[in-house]
Amino acid sequence: MNKLVETGSDGCRKQPTQEEVLSPGYTKMLDLQKQLGSHSGEGRHLLVFLDGTWNEDRTPIGEATPTNVLRMFHEIDKKPNPGKQPHIIARYYRGVGNRQDNKYLNRLWYGFNGEDEQRIRQAAFAGLYSDYKSVNDVIYIIGFSRGAASARLLARDLCKDGFPPNLEVETRHYPNFLTGQIEARIVWVRRHNECADKTVFPKVKFLGCWDTVDAFVLPSRFPADDSKDKVARWFKNIAPRLLGKERFRGDENQIPQKVEQAVHCVAIDETRNAFLPTLMPAAKNVEEVWFPGVHSDVGGGYGDNKLAGEAYDFMRVFLEKESKKENQIDPISFNSKGKNSESYCFHYHGLNTGMERTKEFFGFGTNMRKIRVLNGAPGAKPKIHSSIFTVIGNGNVFAANKKNKRTWRVTYDPYNFREFNDGFEIVDTERRDL
Repeated sequence: MNKLVETGSDGCRKQPTQEEVLSPGYTKMLDLQKQLGSHSGEGRHLLVFLDGTWNEDRTPIGEATPTNVLRMFHEIDKKPNPGKQPHIIARYYRGVGNRQDNKYLNRLWYGFNGEDEQRIRQAAFAGLYSDYKSVNDVIYIIGFSRGAASARLLARDLCKDGFPPNLEVETRHYPNFLTGQIEARIVWVRRHNECADKTVFPKVKFLGCWDTVDAFVLPSRFPADDSKDKVARWFKNIAPRLLGKERFRGDENQIPQKVEQAVHCVAIDETRNAFLPTLMPAAKNVEEVWFPGVHSDVGGGYGDNKLAGEAYDFMRVFLEKESKKENQIDPISFNSKGKNSESYCFHYHGLNTGMERTKEFFGFGTNMRKIRVLNGAPGAKPKIHSSIFTVIGNGNVFAANKKNKRTWRVTYDPYNFREFNDGFEIVDTERRDL
C-alpha cells in the first residue's frame, strides 16, 4: 500500500516539505527582447484600469455601483474578431485600501494617505511589460481619483524611462480577504538597465482620468491660507515615510508630450479640500473638461449614476476615436452600454459650519472649487461640458442625504459657475460615435 501520509515516531504528521506545498512566492526575470521575438508583430491595444480609493471589482449584490473605471473595463469588447488573434488586452487594478487586498487597519491607513499606490502602479507596469509583445502595441491608461493620479504617474514612467531590457518581478501568494481565494500579487519590481541601448519606449496612446486627486500624503490642505498650506507641505516633506511624498509639483505635473491624447473630466461641485483636483496643465495633447457633480458623481460609484454617465460617455467617445487612428489594429469597441439612472442626483458635501469648522484646523476644510485652466495661455478659457445646461434646466434633479439616498428635489444653480465672468468654452459629447 502506498504511504499517503508521512508521520513521525509519535504518530503525528510531520511539517509539510517543499515537495508538498508551493513556495509562498517566486521571482521571475522578464526578457523584453524574447517577448518581442515571440510574437507575429501585429499590434494590440493594451489597456490598464486603475480604480480609486476603496473601489474594487467585487461587492455584494446591490451594495455598490461600479465606478466609471470598472464600468469601462467590463463594457469594452475583449473578444477577438472572427479568425483573428485577440487585439485587446485589458487589466483592472483595485484602488488603495480596498477590502480584498487589505485587513481593516490597512484599509483605514491606505485609504487615509494612499501609501499602497506605488505597489499597485508597479504591478500595472509589470503587467504592461509582460503583455508587450510587439513594438506596434499601443497603451491606454484609465484612472479615477487616486487611481487617476497613479495613471498619470504610470504614463510619466513609461514616457520618461520606457521598458528596460529586463524586469525582475517578485510575486507572492495572498488570500483575498473578502472571498478567501488565494491570489498571486506582485509585491515589487526591479529594472535591469545593463543594456540601456535596448530600452524600448512604447506608444502611450491615451491617458483618461476622472477627477484626479493627488492625496498620496497626509491629505491636509489649506488652500485659503497660503502660510498654513506651506507649513503643511513642510511637514509632509520632512516625514515622507509617515506622511507620503508629493509627486505633482512643478514640472512633474506636466503631461508628457509622448502621450498622444490625455482627457481629464473634473467635478464642478466637490467642496472637500482633501479632494482638491490635480489639474492637467494646458497643452495641445490635453482635453480637460468640467462636469456637474461632486467627486464620485463624476467618477462613478453611486447608484444614481446619470451624472457619472455624462462623464463616462465623454471619455468613451474619446477612447474609441483615438483607437480608430491605429489603422493596423482593429479599433476598440464596446459590447454593451450600461444603464444610467433616469434623474440627476447630487451627493453634496456642503461647507463646514458650527463645530464642523474644527476640521479646518487639521486641514480638512471645505471650499468651492474655482473653475480654471492651469498654466493656460493668456485668455485661455476653461471647458465646461454642455450637460450643465441640461441639468440647470431640468426639473428632475435631486440631492442625496448622508446615506446617499435620493431625498430632496433641488434646483441646480452652481455658484462657482453662475458667478464665472471670465468666459468659458462649451464642449459636447459626440454622441454619433456611441
